[in-house]
Amino acid sequence: MTVPNNSSVPHLIQRCRQLRAQQGFTLIEILIVVAIIGVVLAAVTLSLVSKQDRKIEAIAEQLKSQLQLASQQAMLRPAQYGFDITIDRDQPQFYILDESTPTPTWRLIEGQVAFRTTRLPSEYKLEFGDDIKGDFLPLPNRPQIEFHSNGYITPFTLHFTGPDQKPLYTIMVDEGGNVTLDPS
Repeated sequence: MTVPNNSSVPHLIQRCRQLRAQQGFTLIEILIVVAIIGVVLAAVTLSLVSKQDRKIEAIAEQLKSQLQLASQQAMLRPAQYGFDITIDRDQPQFYILDESTPTPTWRLIEGQVAFRTTRLPSEYKLEFGDDIKGDFLPLPNRPQIEFHSNGYITPFTLHFTGPDQKPLYTIMVDEGGNVTLDPS
């Protein structure tokens, strides 16, 4: 162990006093840290919003394809298909009319990958537009939209709404089975 020489001892004492006097951060240091945290939070938020938007767009594209498929299947099988939304308005559902019984009943399509639907994140909803034409009367155990074997479809508009209740995407289906997806 080396013994400090006499000239360095006062210097060490003075340095210790300086370090003890400087116990906090300067205002500039605090502002720089707050600015860095703000930039990181903004980047993370934008990344999450962008990821959520891409997920909703993918779900909308998938549903558009499924609606086209239901229209085509109704004519090819021939069979009647149906489409509806869960009560929570967060998941589309496809049905087929089972006519093998004395009283035809609508049966939820399960187990077919082509008609497997995705539940929307909790802050997003599906809503029918006000343009459903014809003798539309929601009945129990009957889907709101029907795809007939003769090619007729109940025309409708379906809105994907976000947390602020504004439409993000709109799917429109006309009587001829033409399905379009538009960003709102």
